[in-house]
Amino acid sequence: MKPLYFILFSLLLSIQLVKSQEVITFISILEALYSQKPQLTNKLNFVAAIAELTPEIEDELQPITKIEDNGWLDQLQYVKEYTDQIVAATKTIDEANQEITSLLAFEKPNEGDIEFFQEYHSFLKSTLNRSLKSGLTEMKSAFQAMHQHFDYYMSASISHKKEIVKNIVMINRTLLQLPRKTHKKIIENYIADLFKYAGQAVSEIIPYLQNLEKLKDVLENYNSARTSWVEFLIGMRHGPSSARISKGMKPRNFR
Repeated sequence: MKPLYFILFSLLLSIQLVKSQEVITFISILEALYSQKPQLTNKLNFVAAIAELTPEIEDELQPITKIEDNGWLDQLQYVKEYTDQIVAATKTIDEANQEITSLLAFEKPNEGDIEFFQEYHSFLKSTLNRSLKSGLTEMKSAFQAMHQHFDYYMSASISHKKEIVKNIVMINRTLLQLPRKTHKKIIENYIADLFKYAGQAVSEIIPYLQNLEKLKDVLENYNSARTSWVEFLIGMRHGPSSARISKGMKPRNFR
């Protein structure tokens, strides 16, 4: 058994190492790789992000428009049953989009992982002399499939959200226009419009939430995969999807 002082010293050293390490990001790893292999420059940018954050995507991730009740909904029970569903769903939608935003912002693989930190610095000090060709082919193929799924579910989510927001805007507008005292037939027309808009919004909620869940799954898989990819690139794995190489069994990939 190792002496207690040795164990404590090792623990303190590990803590200091984690605290003192610089921020390692997907981009910093790619920059280091491009520095060693200029011919690869920009060919692995798909490791840095799954897609460009277009204004349309950024808008999708913003909090959804809220229903502005001016006192009429309590008098319109059938409409309120729908609007209550919308109100409850908007909270769930916003939470899901916050999670998606965090997954898109993920940039630090294996944060706090001492072994990864050590291997990264060994990579910086070494000269890469192994072929990455087959691994890069595997990575690109996996990325293309994930990117295709991301595009599909993001496009569908954007479409569903636009429909929901459009109908919520019409609900708010109609509530403001709904007169307090006027002809019964006019009031009935306003109520019919509210019922229509609320129903249309509700019909979009379930498919929208399903798409958001699919988006989260894609991004979680992407972040997990690209963490494995950079471990492969710095020599911690034989291939992009293989297990980490055990210490003491590292191949002669560097000199």
